[in-house]
Amino acid sequence: MNWFSADWDHVLKGSLTHHVLLEETTELGSKKELKSMPFITYLSGLLTAQMLSDDQLISGVEIRCEEKGRCPSTCHLCRRPGKEQLSPTPVLLEINRVVPLYTLIQDNGTKEAFRSALMSSYWCSGKGDVIDDWCRCDLSAFDASGLPNCSPLPQPVLRLSPAVEPSSTVVSLEWVDVQPAIGTKVSDYILQHKKVDEYTDTDLYTGEEKARDFP
Repeated sequence: MNWFSADWDHVLKGSLTHHVLLEETTELGSKKELKSMPFITYLSGLLTAQMLSDDQLISGVEIRCEEKGRCPSTCHLCRRPGKEQLSPTPVLLEINRVVPLYTLIQDNGTKEAFRSALMSSYWCSGKGDVIDDWCRCDLSAFDASGLPNCSPLPQPVLRLSPAVEPSSTVVSLEWVDVQPAIGTKVSDYILQHKKVDEYTDTDLYTGEEKARDFP
């Protein structure tokens, strides 16, 4: 099941791995992604550096934490192996880019043959070639009455997502695709770090206080 919001971010839901993405904001405002690590590893690192204490703020660092996504009850990826209950911390799979399988093949001849076979399988029920936006049927595609049995698969039908309530700024739609996406990145919390010169912002908080917001 796929869904997207009005800002056209395509996402898939469901996983058991909990990661954080750390981003550094430079003085010019550009962001550089540093690394991805499990959330518990990040908190352990702060403890080791004595940055999570009740009486000490994280001096010179502003942190913005944002939880992303919920697992629907129908998502089998949210279930732990051997257990029936849902994962206590649902996460979000973000699609960076969708790559057709045939683009992963280097040889041009093999790539073209693979592409044609995939197109025929998906759009002509494996009984013909895709020509522009229609199927050229093989002789085996005609039934006993002489009618062609070679037709494209139905297009996905968009519908309002029951998991996200529409608002004045966001409308979420969902659809069922014919094949799984290739190329995903796991992320459940986005943490952005920004260096500040002076500690004058009353919104700065201790890591201990923020950490308690998550299970």
